[in-house]
Amino acid sequence: YFITDGYTVLPLVSVANYKFFKDGEGFYADGVASYAPNYNISEVVISRITNIANNIIQYFDKNGIPYKGIIGIEGVLNGEDRFLVTGLKPFFRDFDVRNILNLLEEDLLILFNSCINASFSDIYSEIKTNNFSSASVVVYSDYAGEIIEGLERIEDRDNIDIMKAGCDNDKLTACKGGCFSLTRSAATLSKAKSDLYEDLAEISFKGIYYRKSV
Repeated sequence: YFITDGYTVLPLVSVANYKFFKDGEGFYADGVASYAPNYNISEVVISRITNIANNIIQYFDKNGIPYKGIIGIEGVLNGEDRFLVTGLKPFFRDFDVRNILNLLEEDLLILFNSCINASFSDIYSEIKTNNFSSASVVVYSDYAGEIIEGLERIEDRDNIDIMKAGCDNDKLTACKGGCFSLTRSAATLSKAKSDLYEDLAEISFKGIYYRKSV
């Protein structure tokens, strides 16, 4: 992911996401789990993707359609320091966003205002991030209307991001499909994953399913 004021492009956080509910098999989805930063991406690849982001912004500017905001460049690694671009996103994906926010050390309001007010290039030479790692899983349901139990036992409920769910007497209820994402961050990726699955073990309702490994 990158942020731009229409002239300068700076990298935010790299994210690895999973498309299959099981390891390499099962249902295919837009994104079922993710972690950040993506340790599989080399500095060479980051540099090349940054060049692509810069070229996109220059193209927009030359054609009189300047763009300010988020650029997400999605791709697949297909060899050492090689990748294939598969899509562009002008927003944070639902299954990526909390991973990104937990690693940023910048005030997003100031960051985006600087893009709008044309002070971005003067203020920022890089986007500061912390040294944490983050992991996230999307929780799905086979059924609608089931009461989701156990959310109150999650220690940090700021890491629960509702995607599609209802309410019944102050209880969150499942909707068919992706209901919410759950994220944990820690000093290491293995600790973040361990904490994440401890939290997921607290949650239950009929029809629940999610990727069992990140």
